Order: sequence, then C-alpha cells, then structure tokens
Amino acid sequence: MRDVGRVRGLSERQLPPDWASFRADCDTVVAERLEHNDAVGDVLAELARLQKPPVWWIPALLWRPCAALAAHYALLVTIGVLPPRPPRAVRARGGPTGSSAGCGGSPGWCAA
Repeated sequence: MRDVGRVRGLSERQLPPDWASFRADCDTVVAERLEHNDAVGDVLAELARLQKPPVWWIPALLWRPCAALAAHYALLVTIGVLPPRPPRAVRARGGPTGSSAGCGGSPGWCAA
C-alpha cells in the first residue's frame, strides 16, 4: 500500500504498511466515522444527473441515454462498496435509513 501512496504523492506514514492493515483501517472508518452530510448528498446528486462533457463529437441525443446508463452504474458502484446497513455513526447522526429512494432505485443506504 505504501508503494501506491508514493505514486500518489503521500508519505509512508499516511498509509498502512500492507493490505490487511488497510482493510482494517477502512473497516474502522466505515463503521465509526462515515457519515451522511451535505457533501455526500451533493456528490450523489451529481452522479445521478451526469452533465454532457463539453465536446462537439457527442450529440445531445446520444448523450442522454448514455448518461442515464452511466449515472446508474456510477451510483451502483459508489454505493455498492458500502455495507448493506448504515454504519453506527450514520445511524447515530440520523442519517440514511436503508431506503433506496434517494439513489435512483439503487440498493444501499444512501437515501436521506
């Protein structure tokens, strides 16, 4: 993991020494520190309605169906890496309840 950190410009102390340590740190963050806040809501909203890139070679009529499909998979991947139930920290802060209403129908706990 530290090799990856060096490539990304991080110092050795900013990342765990191996994959097992990384997973343990990640699990702790998800279980105890992850929270639903305005920034999370903004990111999910942007993923749900992807904007057409400023290029001339993608016509708007082609972009709309592609964007809908891309948005669906962007939300699915973003939310799909999270646990099926909201972490303790999210529940304690009155965050998402497990409904998929705010995720464009995607499973998970992203709905507020």
